[in-house]
Amino acid sequence: MTIDSLSGHSFTESSASKNVSLYTSSFLSPNPKYYNISIDITHWQLKDLICKDTVTSSGILYPSNNSIMSLNIKDNYRLNPNSKSSVTDSSLNSFNTKRYKPTKLSRLYAKFDVTPRCFKEKNGVLVAGGVKTVGGQLGSFKGAFGLHIKETNYTKNMDLGLMINNSVNLYQLSKNNFKSLVCNNDHNIFLVDIKNNGQINTNNYHLPHSLNYSSLSPDNKSIAVVGDCSKIFLLHPNENLNSINSKDIIQTTYDNGFSVDWDSSGVYFSCCFQEGVNLIYDVRNKKQPLHTFRSTRPNNHSGAFRCCKFSGGTDDLLFISEHIGRVHMIDTRDFSNHQVIMLPNVLVDSQDRSILHDDTLMFNAENENNDFHSNINTNNDGQQQNNYLNDPGENIEESFHQVYGWDIEQQI
Repeated sequence: MTIDSLSGHSFTESSASKNVSLYTSSFLSPNPKYYNISIDITHWQLKDLICKDTVTSSGILYPSNNSIMSLNIKDNYRLNPNSKSSVTDSSLNSFNTKRYKPTKLSRLYAKFDVTPRCFKEKNGVLVAGGVKTVGGQLGSFKGAFGLHIKETNYTKNMDLGLMINNSVNLYQLSKNNFKSLVCNNDHNIFLVDIKNNGQINTNNYHLPHSLNYSSLSPDNKSIAVVGDCSKIFLLHPNENLNSINSKDIIQTTYDNGFSVDWDSSGVYFSCCFQEGVNLIYDVRNKKQPLHTFRSTRPNNHSGAFRCCKFSGGTDDLLFISEHIGRVHMIDTRDFSNHQVIMLPNVLVDSQDRSILHDDTLMFNAENENNDFHSNINTNNDGQQQNNYLNDPGENIEESFHQVYGWDIEQQI
């Protein structure tokens, strides 16, 4: 499951679920939005598969086959008058909801030679990573890298690395210069220099493990890297980000790091591990994590942490996604306010008519010894309360090939 913050974007409220009145959290908007699209997931562990279109005010980018598609989430619903139903669940209230279908199809943004397994976009420049079979021989692969420049509709496909590219990130260093960080299973992180005319130069730095994710600090002085090991690598590049001058190694007790991100100040960085543990470090004191957050299903496939993203700007939020169905939202001002949101269950019948309902949990995960179930909010009847997520702007989560969006109020 993947997440991305859309703070700063302006959206009109969708009426897709106006009749749903299950949400009681003071932080969560009662009007979630559901977008029934097909997102290709070509690797069961790689779930960083949506991002906002930074050029438009209403675009969500996602992979489909060999393409990146753009979903317009502004005014994208019309009522299907023949689709109205009622759903009753033992843990939910009965409710009626009108069913809506998209009025506008997603449009093609870019097309590559192989299916993107990861991608990022920044100001009209999009990079994608993946893997391709060489010569049709089973087990013979090369890393694939794609570039698309929206303004000129320029697309480039090239080989990069000896194995699958697990993640790409993209940063704009100047008006005409972008830098992409690419993590490959061949133990290399590639520093890809991209000019706005499409010229590409690459350098690589070798580490002793397969690499899953990397993130550049806001001051461009550190690159946090995680991979198939218990270590976190902090690489310190030169001024032009063309080579690595030195590195620090943080040893943890967890295996297989899958995501890392920096907050906007560059003081904190977040790393999540497949065992369902997320560590927050202060870059000024890296000996011990500042905070530890745990999955609702630790050491379980469904509860594996896959993505962590700071919201950026002044929102002061951190989002962490579990493998299936649950998203953690943490107030980073003091890291004490922590909610867990269960994504809606979407029931689709043979006529492709969708109904929304949700069941959301909130607990204090700072107390690592707490039993999760003892911290679920309950109502006066002893039933679970349904709490829903709120965001200053909008945040998007992807699971089961659908996209969900919430408006979040600045009440934390």
